[in-house]
Amino acid sequence: MSIKITRKTGFSGSAVNLKLLINGERIEKIALAETIELTIPDSTATIETKKWLTKRKSITVTDGDIVEITQNAVLNRISYAFIAMIILLNIIWEFHSIWKVYLVIIMLVLTLNLLYSPYKLAVIGKIH
Repeated sequence: MSIKITRKTGFSGSAVNLKLLINGERIEKIALAETIELTIPDSTATIETKKWLTKRKSITVTDGDIVEITQNAVLNRISYAFIAMIILLNIIWEFHSIWKVYLVIIMLVLTLNLLYSPYKLAVIGKIH
């Protein structure tokens, strides 16, 4: 029994390989734009993504499912907005305590990643 998993997380998700867990056991890493085929032990299994300092995301799959991993668009836009704020604040304010503002923005981004998974998992079809 097998499933296919494709990672389409785009640029912002490309920095590291994602760890994949089946029924809680780490079994594989998946790189950006990679498709892998995995054998699952039973007719159903729980697939989970794991990345350092982010909330895990899981989905239940059955034999023959094709799973797609994508970026959480809302969280992605918020992260880009924070990066834009850092750049704008650097241009507007030229004082020495700006690093405190940077720390607050970085902490907000990290907190969002811990509360909401940066990835979405979806079954998009069946293996023929």
